[in-house]
Amino acid sequence: MYYTSFHTHFRRQLLALVILLSSMSHAFLTPSHSTTKAERTRMTLRYADDNGNMELTRLQRVALAGVSVSATGFWVLLRAGEDAYYPLRVTDTIADTGAATSPEALTILQLLANVDMAGAILPPDILARVIVLSCEDGQCDAPVAEEVLEIVHNKLPDGVDTYGELHEWGQSRISLPVATVDEIILEDHKQFTWRCSVKHLGRISLQPTVSTLQKISYDFRPQVSFAFISIALALRYRAPISMKVNRQLEASFLSLEALQKRFPMYRSANKLQQTSQRPAIAVERVFEINKLQAALRIAIEKNDQAAVARIRAALDEMDSMKDLPVQPDSDTSAMQ
Repeated sequence: MYYTSFHTHFRRQLLALVILLSSMSHAFLTPSHSTTKAERTRMTLRYADDNGNMELTRLQRVALAGVSVSATGFWVLLRAGEDAYYPLRVTDTIADTGAATSPEALTILQLLANVDMAGAILPPDILARVIVLSCEDGQCDAPVAEEVLEIVHNKLPDGVDTYGELHEWGQSRISLPVATVDEIILEDHKQFTWRCSVKHLGRISLQPTVSTLQKISYDFRPQVSFAFISIALALRYRAPISMKVNRQLEASFLSLEALQKRFPMYRSANKLQQTSQRPAIAVERVFEINKLQAALRIAIEKNDQAAVARIRAALDEMDSMKDLPVQPDSDTSAMQ
């Protein structure tokens, strides 16, 4: 009898504790219960700032609605609601002022067309390299990070303690764990969280840093490289993109009408995909042309006429990019 009474009392206490914990967690993590698809992609988080004030942020699933060239570079436009768009710049070069011609912009266009050239701008091992370098910098989840480093460090040559110490050629000779992207979370234009999976090891999260991306980027630009690599990887692995939306970030959202005024050359992703049933854009060729053009400027500055002649001849052999989608008869002519 005593045992039964004690057992009943214990169960009641346990139930009360569960209810209390449930109500407490509800105050800090409140998923939306709307039946609409848009609402099902949201989760509201409440947290206190440094002054003790309660701030609201929601984790909002977004879609890549389209792209645009502009006087300030190449932009991707993320749709965060029925009439809410977030502009995210992925290049800051004048090469994308009137047409998408930079290697980064063309890479995004290719990936939107489900074509992955895996070239120098976005090599096939870029994700694995970022994961390893981030693990060495202590930026990754501890359990999986330790296993990743054990695998990689066991393959290092004698006298080398870390993967990051190797030069690029040496790194290319190290077999890295296979990884994929599960989700990209945007907090602002320079802060992203990558949620990834490492084959046979498990899931791992990281926030790429300046020092890491400088090591793996061909042309690191602090204002745009975080966005370019993050969006490109989301497209490569067909991973969802989410945003941590607070009042400050939400204030930068544009309506479709405002978007079209600010980006008159805007093209929707659907339109680009419908009109991209053609041979793949030669991104590697454009990449080489960009390098030749840079070399030409240096040769001209040094007044090396022999080098100028050789480089111009090489550019002529590239046929001046006449078959790239930047001509009036191409499907991307609206960007010009």
